[in-house]
Amino acid sequence: MSQNKFIYHVLDFNCLSCESIQMNNFKGSALRGAFGNAFKKLVCNMDWDDCRSCVLSSDCPYAYIFMGIVDKENQLRSATVNMPVPYVIDPPDSINSYIKKGEQFKFSMTIFGKACEYNGFIISSVEKMGVCGLGKNKGQFVVQSVNCGLSNETIFIKDNMCLNKIMEKSLITFESSYVAKKIELEFKTPFKASHNGKLVSSVDFEVIMRNILRRLQLMLFYHYKIDARLKFDKIIESSKKIQTIKDNLKVYDWVRVSGRTGNKIPMSGYVGKISFAGELTPFMSLLRAGEILHIGKGCSLGMGKYSLIM
Repeated sequence: MSQNKFIYHVLDFNCLSCESIQMNNFKGSALRGAFGNAFKKLVCNMDWDDCRSCVLSSDCPYAYIFMGIVDKENQLRSATVNMPVPYVIDPPDSINSYIKKGEQFKFSMTIFGKACEYNGFIISSVEKMGVCGLGKNKGQFVVQSVNCGLSNETIFIKDNMCLNKIMEKSLITFESSYVAKKIELEFKTPFKASHNGKLVSSVDFEVIMRNILRRLQLMLFYHYKIDARLKFDKIIESSKKIQTIKDNLKVYDWVRVSGRTGNKIPMSGYVGKISFAGELTPFMSLLRAGEILHIGKGCSLGMGKYSLIM
């Protein structure tokens, strides 16, 4: 792995449907569920569903990448903190939840930290997804090729067992030379910012920074082995001085049905644009990291995706 401590990879999957595929409006949920099922079938021969009781979980790529299981000595002290999984799914941009037979479609996965070592497992799992089927009707598809989302170079072609080297970038960059006084964030997928289990009534810059910092803190701790808990207090205080100058966010309501438990989980969040003004330069690196990581709840499904507009 690179000497860069904060590496991430982006895998663009170029697919062709062999059958029609019917998904919910938010396609990231179906993609994540199908990915998990295929991944488990690829690497696991055990009969039970509880990975935490498995003696192999500490060395299992499925337990680490999909289930978010780490050794107890690598857990944060808080019992309420769950490890974030080291990937984000970026579902197809089309609002159409129906994919026709013979139609090409694309989705991406961003892989973080140690999980970058498992690209072969991840690509093989997505290939198996195509065999197992996707969506309500389990429609089959094939992965024709995989591109590096950072360079657009082809790293994998169907029926070719060779996996080419992939370009990697740093999650954290430093833009201290850039002076920012005004920015706009466009949330392209629902940003679920919760307080006491409920969606917050409004979004301001402090809410956004708290979510970025929490997400970044957990990702750094679990996937980059960096404990940054003591460095964020001043950033939160400074974020309170940033003014909201335009808020065009609206609530997007949807409910996810767990493939494992069958439970219905409310996943409503904010989509749209919001603009801020103030001394924004110190926050630019964090905002760029948030673009890559996504923020709020359901990031692995593709929720909390935003673009930073200068």
